[in-house]
Amino acid sequence: MRRAKLHSIGSMLFTTAFATFFCGYQMDSSNGFEAPPPRPLAAEKLIPLGNSGLWLCEEERQLRQDLASLPAMRQSTEGLQKDLAAIVMANARRWAARNSAGNAILAPNARSAVEPEKIGDVPVVRRHVIRLTNVRIQLAMTLSRIRRASSQMVTTYERLANDQLVQAALAKLGDDQRLGPANKYDLELQRLRDYFPFAETPWVPMYLQGSNLRFAGICNEHAPATFTWNADLTHVLMTTGSFQAAGLQLPKQAKPIRFQTMGSTISVHSVRLPYLQFGNCLLRDVPIYVLPPEYEYRGNRIGRSSFKGYQVKPEPARLRIALKSEE
Repeated sequence: MRRAKLHSIGSMLFTTAFATFFCGYQMDSSNGFEAPPPRPLAAEKLIPLGNSGLWLCEEERQLRQDLASLPAMRQSTEGLQKDLAAIVMANARRWAARNSAGNAILAPNARSAVEPEKIGDVPVVRRHVIRLTNVRIQLAMTLSRIRRASSQMVTTYERLANDQLVQAALAKLGDDQRLGPANKYDLELQRLRDYFPFAETPWVPMYLQGSNLRFAGICNEHAPATFTWNADLTHVLMTTGSFQAAGLQLPKQAKPIRFQTMGSTISVHSVRLPYLQFGNCLLRDVPIYVLPPEYEYRGNRIGRSSFKGYQVKPEPARLRIALKSEE
């Protein structure tokens, strides 16, 4: 009996290998279609939506994924903001109690209070601000991707509808096979307004690192970057790493210039950054100096003059930088 079972298993494996070798593909149970898909569909990165007969383009798949992620990011952002507000208020009360106590014996929680202007330098608070910053930026970048993908998706499907190779490949698979979209997404796109108040605010979170005030923005719509506030700085100073992460490269013929900063004169490249976003503050065509790689440790820095059209007010006691439009 054991020999019969082994023979049966061996025959099954041989049959599977034989079919795979001569057919070049095998059934993919996850979507009900033979994998890989026909070459014209694979070339366009089209993937079937289960057994629905719909084939989705890359932009629609990204759109669906991003839309599904929004509720969790909003919940996380809202929770972190409330927690941070509670920390600030609790510390302010303890600080007030400490100052009004005079020579009286202080309660342990009052003794642990710090000056409100310096609460951003407390390690646990700093970590909390960084977590909030990260999830806000992730939410903002997701919203930007959704807006781009919804437009690009329409263009892609219009092009593929006129692609004879794609249409022939779909027809060969069956009469029920067709291109997306799976949804018009009008309602989902209208609901985006419920998420903007959590990402695109007239302020951004900030923390302290010693005496340095730090906060983060989005470079060129898709690359997060942390900046140190130098109020009198005339140009944004950006590290080579942050510049490249934004998908940018220095012009081949670019010549460095000499720039004096923080007590030393260094060679920098003067270029412009297409977009730099902080909350609902969107700066365009921003003049920046790109630091050489050996000065990466100095980090990104920005000053008041880079915020054209905005009044910038650091509020360390509230762990935020207010950005008020002058319009």
